[in-house]
Amino acid sequence: TYSDGANTILEMANMAYTIGFNYLFITDHSYDIDNNEVPPHNSSKWQNIGIDCANVTTSVFSCIRGEEISCDEENSGGVDIMHYLAYDIDLCVGSVHPVLPDYFPSMPDFEDYWVNDETVFDYVEIQQGGFGVVAHPNALAWGCGATLGVVGPGDGYGIEAWNGSGNVRSFDKWQERLDYDYYCYAYGNSDAHSISDLGSVWTWTHV
Repeated sequence: TYSDGANTILEMANMAYTIGFNYLFITDHSYDIDNNEVPPHNSSKWQNIGIDCANVTTSVFSCIRGEEISCDEENSGGVDIMHYLAYDIDLCVGSVHPVLPDYFPSMPDFEDYWVNDETVFDYVEIQQGGFGVVAHPNALAWGCGATLGVVGPGDGYGIEAWNGSGNVRSFDKWQERLDYDYYCYAYGNSDAHSISDLGSVWTWTHV
C-alpha cells in the first residue's frame, strides 16, 4: 500500500479471500496519499488505490477504497489525537498541510493532522455522503487518546471496539457512547499492515 503497509493490494486481497473474507477495506494514511494537493482532491495515489481495488473486486469479493485520517478531537492541541477511518468517499481528504513529509517509521504519525475533527466530518459525511469509524481510541501507546466527545453525524458512525494489529480493545468507549444515548456501531478490524495480520479481528455482517 501507499503508507505503512508491507504488501500490495493484490496480495492483501488474495489472502483476505483465501481466509474467508467477503470484503476488504484499504485505508492508507491521509498524509501519505495527498500528493501535496489541496483537500479534498483526487490525487494520483488516490486514483491508483481505486484502480487496484476495482481490479481485485469480483462477484464474491469486494475491495473498497477508504482512508485513515489523522485529526485532533475538539481542538485539543494535540492531546486527543484521533484516527478516523473514512469509507464510501470519492475524494481523498488528505492532510491539512500536504507539503509536510510523508510517512517516516521513526517519526510519530501525527506531524500533520486536522486541527478540527468537525472539518473532517464535513468533508466525509456531509459533502461526500460517506461514513466514518473512530480507530483504536484506546491506543495510547500509538499516541491516540480520543475521548470521543464529538460524535460524527452520519448513520454509519462507529467505534473500532477491537483492533487486531495492537490487540487494542475499546469496548468501553463504545459502551460510553451508548450510555449517553449516542447510537453507533461497534467494529472489529484486523488493521493489517501485512498479509500475516489479516484475520486477527474482523467484523461479521448479517444481511
